[in-house]
Amino acid sequence: MGIAGNFRMVPRLSGASMGPRGHVAAPWLLLGLLLLPGLTACQPAGTRPDLPAVTEPPSNAAESSRKYAPVIDGIRKALEDEFPGIAWQATGPADMGPRADGDCMLMLPRYHSDGDIVGVSNEFQKVMEAINPVLEPNGFSAVSVLDEGSNGWWSVTSGNAQGAKVGISGRANVTLRLDVPVDSASCSADELTGLAP
Repeated sequence: MGIAGNFRMVPRLSGASMGPRGHVAAPWLLLGLLLLPGLTACQPAGTRPDLPAVTEPPSNAAESSRKYAPVIDGIRKALEDEFPGIAWQATGPADMGPRADGDCMLMLPRYHSDGDIVGVSNEFQKVMEAINPVLEPNGFSAVSVLDEGSNGWWSVTSGNAQGAKVGISGRANVTLRLDVPVDSASCSADELTGLAP
């Protein structure tokens, strides 16, 4: 049997045309390649933020509240100035409780935007530019990249040497948060009674 006898005829694919050398031409493959960059550009590409090492011990709840409440207020005001048509509403009071690793965390009141921040922020670039002038003077790391593994969420995180973290995240409307480890034996929200919100 000759060499040609070792080959079978390849059946013609439905809807495909044959090129001049017998290769199958699939126009839809070219269309897919053209569309792929546009589709992937719509997805947030993140990396792991470079947060400072924790080198300072935690303070008590009262001291931490006094120290960090002005920080989250400053960030909220910076975002209001950058996006004047969007308001930020507190979603509840400050809270405190144990973390999975045993640390006690003070969670300052969260703020939620009443409009689409992602859509007006040039893929969060304007968010980062607006909050960095507040973060850095208060000892927090500047933000320049999206968080790793956002899975459709847009998210940035900043930290400081005391382990406090500022985060902004969401798919359209977003939530602003600031959590900080505190030194507390009871780790109970009762300690927050009477503290300024």
